[in-house]
Amino acid sequence: MKLTVFITAILLLTGCTNKTVYLFNNGYPQESVDEVAVKLINLGYDVEHVNAEIPAEFSDTAIATHPVVAAPADLPIIENILKESEFPTPSYYQFAQGNHFYSPDSFGLYLRNGYQK
Repeated sequence: MKLTVFITAILLLTGCTNKTVYLFNNGYPQESVDEVAVKLINLGYDVEHVNAEIPAEFSDTAIATHPVVAAPADLPIIENILKESEFPTPSYYQFAQGNHFYSPDSFGLYLRNGYQK
């Protein structure tokens, strides 16, 4: 009985996790970034704006993920969202590159305006 309750609790907690995008912006107009954020929210993501420097080794448009991405089918959709909003095609970085760590249900989206370096 205890095992059944424990397994049920784990399944409920796992089902309650939200997909989250940590959105970094260095140098783009906030309106452009907000347009992307709204589209990500419509895709089912929570969006957290992060006010921090983008790692120097990352390209100007980058996506950092966990090695086991919970929703890999979303990545091409996110690329299209960026393209529609006139951002460059992103490069991909995995867990711990640039000292940034993400869970399977979250990733970092880094937007750096390379023309304003």
